[in-house]
Amino acid sequence: MAFAFSNTSAAADFEQLEGKVVELMVVGEGSLFKMDFGLFKEKQMYSTGVIFDDEIVVTTKHSLYFNETLGKDFYVSGKNTNGERQCRVKSESKELDLAFLFCPGVKYPGKKQKLSDAKVGQSPLYAVGFPSYKYTQRRMLLSRGELIDERIDLPGSEALPKHRDLSSLDAPVYAGQSGGGIFDKQMGFKGLIIKADQLGDGTWNGKTYFIRAEKIAQEYRRLKPAKGTK
Repeated sequence: MAFAFSNTSAAADFEQLEGKVVELMVVGEGSLFKMDFGLFKEKQMYSTGVIFDDEIVVTTKHSLYFNETLGKDFYVSGKNTNGERQCRVKSESKELDLAFLFCPGVKYPGKKQKLSDAKVGQSPLYAVGFPSYKYTQRRMLLSRGELIDERIDLPGSEALPKHRDLSSLDAPVYAGQSGGGIFDKQMGFKGLIIKADQLGDGTWNGKTYFIRAEKIAQEYRRLKPAKGTK
């Protein structure tokens, strides 16, 4: 799996992030997917997820449902998945627009770290995910930025609910990277990409917004998506 870097300063020793972020494929068998830019039929849609625990991948609910339509099957693939793995939704958070997937055989890479939120001025942050073919032929993209807002609320739209208490940074992301991870230079998980300011053609234009790591951890504990059980 190859990295594409949006700037050269991001190309440090970040290959280990390959094991933390997975490509997510939603198979809808020709279902009608609804996105910000309209309605269209596709058998497969691609997005990004982050390995959150053994056999658990977290992503944005929007990445799975594409607004109102539920895909038939979900698959993840990446450095630590040992090939393509089929997953199913274990639990969801409507408020945070999150979904936890049960993915048998997927292992959390390395030693688990205590999660904490990013703070302004602490260190550079890195946005990691799989943009659409239009941008990188589905290679993982890593971009570097600085935290802008520790707390920010966003209004809702037709395709996305209103989001409260997000964080933002100035690292560019593109279509397909929703559900990707925000990490610090110690590879610590800081949040999940949920939205970005974009122009009409999908070009990044300003800020990238993410759900804070501590909120994701709290929701994970509250929902308790037990492995292998409904």
